Amino acid sequence: MRKISYSLLAFPLSCLGIPLYIHLASFYFNNYQISLGLIGFVIFICRTFDCFFDPLAGFVSDRLIAKKVKRVNIILIFTIPLFINFYFLFNPFYQDQNHLIYWLSGNLLLLYFSLSFVTVNYETMVSELSEKQNEFIAARELAQILGILIISVLPTFISKKYHLSYDQSLSYLWIFILPFFVLANFLLYKNFTNLGISRLRTLKFSLNFNKFKKLFFVYFLNSVAIAIPAVSIRFYVDEHLKVPDLNGYFLGLYFLSAAISVIIWSKIINKIGAKKAWKKAILLSVMIFIFATFIDEKNYYLFFGICLLAGFSVGCDLTAPQVILVDKLTNEENKTSYFAVFSLITKISLAFATFLVLNLINRNGVINYVAIPYVYALLPCFLKILTAFFVRKI
Repeated sequence: MRKISYSLLAFPLSCLGIPLYIHLASFYFNNYQISLGLIGFVIFICRTFDCFFDPLAGFVSDRLIAKKVKRVNIILIFTIPLFINFYFLFNPFYQDQNHLIYWLSGNLLLLYFSLSFVTVNYETMVSELSEKQNEFIAARELAQILGILIISVLPTFISKKYHLSYDQSLSYLWIFILPFFVLANFLLYKNFTNLGISRLRTLKFSLNFNKFKKLFFVYFLNSVAIAIPAVSIRFYVDEHLKVPDLNGYFLGLYFLSAAISVIIWSKIINKIGAKKAWKKAILLSVMIFIFATFIDEKNYYLFFGICLLAGFSVGCDLTAPQVILVDKLTNEENKTSYFAVFSLITKISLAFATFLVLNLINRNGVINYVAIPYVYALLPCFLKILTAFFVRKI
């Protein structure tokens, strides 16, 4: 029951991700005819600020914990503006474009700010549990993947049932998400109020980077290797395999496999340890994903098998680094700040992968079709091999 009470918050948090990172630009473009270039610029600036919110949230949260503020209370407080800003983003009060741009940028910045405080404290809670921490991490990652799965198909269901456009249906997602936020926060408050209470009178802001620098570097390498296919999959499926209608099926199969694999990898980690399990999962993903370089529109159906098997290996990518970090935090004081650095690395790797992909597949302003499979599959495999080499040095 405690694992469910802890992991449930990951479900509504992950439900925010798909609308924010995939649909937000098209929502404002299709519904309000705002220039995509202007929308993209606003989102880029907000995400740049977002990279700094996580370390700030970690620093402030550790100060609050030192002053006897309970960690669960920090989560509860910031969940409120997080949900309100999400609602405002997809239900704007204005119709004219000038006001909408300010509305978009203001609400997005406030949402990212609140989300940073919620996520870094939520993830840090694991390091303060007395139970088997890797099982709680696995339960959280499973809830996260399930949230991604459901929120990926929910707009299609809403649009067909109520005869709305896809973008219009996004305005009603809050009705589905809100009850899970309420229930998750209630369970956290009921079961985990004793976490995050510091006995220290003062707490200096200092991170032991010498102890963690190898883990941070390996996590960055692996995060970039994961982010590159995520950024380039639309180009790969649409332009290389030439089956754009199958995008949802490929993603659905991938995340379903990942959801199932989290449970399996959790048991493997318990048996052989996080480092060994992570290395085996990385090598398995390379052996599978490398074949995506060599398929094309003539044998696109093989990509279903790659998605199924590659999704299985990613379950360990989600779990093992968190387990390793928790193990290393046993005698550390500023625990929230370390999780904030992990979150910062994830965001930087996504931004870096986006820049890398768009430059590698671009040739004089047009798509370099020849480069797509190599960027999508071969480059991540190379980075994965480097990651496997350095995992043993953590």
